[in-house]
Amino acid sequence: LPMTPHLDWDEMRIMIDSGLVSIQNHTYDMHMYAPYETGAVRENALRLEGESEKEYKTALIEDYNHNVRLIKENLGCDAPVFAYPNGKYDDLSEKIIRSLGARVTLTTDVGMNTLREWDRTTLYLMKRYTINQTTDIKTLQSYLDGVIPK
Repeated sequence: LPMTPHLDWDEMRIMIDSGLVSIQNHTYDMHMYAPYETGAVRENALRLEGESEKEYKTALIEDYNHNVRLIKENLGCDAPVFAYPNGKYDDLSEKIIRSLGARVTLTTDVGMNTLREWDRTTLYLMKRYTINQTTDIKTLQSYLDGVIPK
């Protein structure tokens, strides 16, 4: 089905080779878009309605491991960072993702993070600011106020 274009492995290798980009895990197929799907639609990494905890754990583990394996096989790199699709997470999803070896998890919760070198848990459930083509300089500056000296 026609969809928004995606990067291919060759394009990702070029980005990695630049030294400016790393490719990380965002799930393999837990960010579906209903108009392009038949059957159950999983739009994020949370349990589907009516899905047992066991079924959910199996689905999340298989999806996570599949994507990590593809990244390793095609790009030769590890993917220790996990960005939650649509920013949706709960205690169970975070517990599973951490158990699979993720060293950093990213949400779409808005805000700054405080990192403490001695506390690796500050790398989990990290907040972020969305910056896209509509973000103007005043908005960007408001995100950075108090962080970047003027």
